[in-house]
Amino acid sequence: MSADGLIRADVRRGTETLYGPSRTRRPTDMHGAGIVCPFCPGNEHLTGALLTPDPGPAWQSRVFANLYPTVVAPDGRHEVIVDIRAHDGQWAALDPRELARILAVYAEREAAGYADGYAFVTVFKNSGERAGASLRHPHSQVVALRAVPRSVALRLARLTPVCEVCAVIGAAGERVVVETPDFMAYVPDGARTAFEVRVAPRAHASRLSGAAPARFDGLAGVLARVLGRLRATLGEALPFNVVVQSAGRDPRAEELAHWEIEIIPRMENFGGYELGTGGFLVSRLPEDAARILRAAVVNGLAHA
Repeated sequence: MSADGLIRADVRRGTETLYGPSRTRRPTDMHGAGIVCPFCPGNEHLTGALLTPDPGPAWQSRVFANLYPTVVAPDGRHEVIVDIRAHDGQWAALDPRELARILAVYAEREAAGYADGYAFVTVFKNSGERAGASLRHPHSQVVALRAVPRSVALRLARLTPVCEVCAVIGAAGERVVVETPDFMAYVPDGARTAFEVRVAPRAHASRLSGAAPARFDGLAGVLARVLGRLRATLGEALPFNVVVQSAGRDPRAEELAHWEIEIIPRMENFGGYELGTGGFLVSRLPEDAARILRAAVVNGLAHA
């Protein structure tokens, strides 16, 4: 029996760890290993089974089973989304139309996970070795689980009819980075790393997959502006994580949760304080980070 998907709890700390021994066999090109990239056009035979209709040789994105999964059936499934064809592409350099297409794939895979009866679906992206990526080619991942992770369950249990995200959107003030009539990007109070940014819809909604397709264009525009400002401020080689925070498969959470996209630059190492307390040490105040991002010059414009 595979140990992938094994969850063990640290009762004393109240945390859980998801084990995936298969992950130790993942190929990597982060150290000049010279491997053939399985995500590049022409190498489709090197990936897992497609989970969506075959897009053909002119594909723009591909979705398939992860060959080195964190979790396996019947406990869940682990998917890979190849975001774009270009091996050296960067999210911060993508046209908003490309980002909108990727977001639509995110939403489709989130919806598919819940339609297949999974209790919790998380969509995320690791960009750069420091952020957890083993391959350079831009890609994202989807993990669908039969059980809601303990930390997520605790967060969902704290939900009240007064939505915390709605309250934050109404009081972000100096922490706002980009805003439109439909979306707001802001540095959270209590950011886990300097320049962490969250993007949320102004209207209360529990899942990205519940958004109308037409809204992905507006969301992608905000995301492109945020990524451009982060790139201009922190450099092209910036490692970062993207996490879609949505409700689990629970009627109460579906009603009360508010989805967000978290963009987490990996600027600072986690050390003894973080490991000992579960909190974070960050070198810059959220208000200062937001001010710097608002002033960033992107493509020659201070307010791009």
